[in-house]
Amino acid sequence: MNLKKSVIIGLSSLFLAFASPIANAENQPITSFEQYLNSLPKVMKKAYLGFQHDADVIRLQDLKYWVHLIEEYQQKTGKYPFQGLSDKPIIVKVATPMQQADSKGYPPPPAITRSMKEFVQTLETGLGREIDEYYDPQYKADVKPNFYIYMVDNNSYYFAIHTNQSYPFSRAVLPPYYNKIEVSNISQGGKYLIVTAKSLFNNKVYQNKSNSKHIEKAKFFQKRREKTLHATKDK
Repeated sequence: MNLKKSVIIGLSSLFLAFASPIANAENQPITSFEQYLNSLPKVMKKAYLGFQHDADVIRLQDLKYWVHLIEEYQQKTGKYPFQGLSDKPIIVKVATPMQQADSKGYPPPPAITRSMKEFVQTLETGLGREIDEYYDPQYKADVKPNFYIYMVDNNSYYFAIHTNQSYPFSRAVLPPYYNKIEVSNISQGGKYLIVTAKSLFNNKVYQNKSNSKHIEKAKFFQKRREKTLHATKDK
């Protein structure tokens, strides 16, 4: 087996790392994802971190894309997608069919779910045009979720992504140690940090970190994106 193929296979297993207990070569339990990464061959760890570096840039860009659509929808219709349909929170997993299969059981009650297809159809109806669908570029989940989240609760909307890196505008999710960035029409400080679109997208750190110049394997990620641009419409 050549090195490239072995790295790809290794990464696939890495994304499933926490599906079962993990032990290192000495058969000692590994209790954190960071420990697991450090136990890998250097080439595999480098490939994983390289993927996450580029993927985080795309996740930051996708956050802006979806938030702009949601806020444009509100400006045109006077409400956010699914607002007023229930007195309970309504949640959409912004995920491909493959990613949906990885996230069964989310969200927990009493939240109500709407499908990705309903979300896209609702946005397109309100906006009066077809939209592209941007998803987390990671096919299989690892320690963090590999999907985005839209939620509407009363008069507020929330849109969240999950990143490998931490930022001044992200919050740590403990355990299992990953980062979440959440945008809303309301803001909240402290442990459960939530930011508004204006404050985030005008933030110089965000503008720098979300710049495409930081993506090292742009063609790889572009091809991956093109496969699911209209996933809800694919047969």
